[in-house]
Amino acid sequence: WTNLTVKQNLAYADGGGVDLEIPNFTWTGGTVLGNRALGQNVGSGDGGGIYSGADVQLSGVTLTNNLAYGNGGAVFALGTGVTPPSQAMAATNSTFANNEAAISGGGVYVVGGASNNFLADTISGNMAETGNGGGLYNSGGQANPDPAFASTLSVENSTVTANSAASGVG
Repeated sequence: WTNLTVKQNLAYADGGGVDLEIPNFTWTGGTVLGNRALGQNVGSGDGGGIYSGADVQLSGVTLTNNLAYGNGGAVFALGTGVTPPSQAMAATNSTFANNEAAISGGGVYVVGGASNNFLADTISGNMAETGNGGGLYNSGGQANPDPAFASTLSVENSTVTANSAASGVG
């Protein structure tokens, strides 16, 4: 996708704005604004802006004011971890600002994927109400116990500021 705007949507499931199940999905430019994932039960509704059940790459995308009643206020990314080097989440020159998750990962929640990379991004003013990672949370969880599938997180040349979480690091 290129230069797409997704705003003010509501899902009673995962993915308030977009629910992606496309392997190796790439989104370049655009805005994800004011979406909500409410889920069916307390603590469900992951990915207020984007829920990705496969690897996702964002470049120059702005994600603001999204809300998840579960994890991942702006993005919930579930890496496939099928073959290394799987990558649940890669973001470059993107902004994750003023998003909120009821549990963890106010800005971004990633699980799985051999590598999760953030380069020249801004992660600011996000909140995890009851859990960890106000700006960014990497659960590191893998269905595959093989060390080749171990999850890593890299944040380079980025600004991570004014995020808050109930426990752990903001």
